[in-house]
Amino acid sequence: PVSLAIHDLTGRRVARLHEGEMGAGAHSLRWNAQDAAGRAVPAGLYFVRFSTPGLTRVERLVVLP
Repeated sequence: PVSLAIHDLTGRRVARLHEGEMGAGAHSLRWNAQDAAGRAVPAGLYFVRFSTPGLTRVERLVVLP
């Protein structure tokens, strides 16, 4: 199982890009800077959280106006 989500500065999940199984190998996902309801998110700092059973990574992401 793989989870990839975008969070705001308060830790609230803004969007979920993937939740579930993925085959082995390289994958690519795009985020259109919209929240789960399809609204554009404001410019600012966000966090991308990637997790699998053996690994969790968090990276910063800046959305520019």
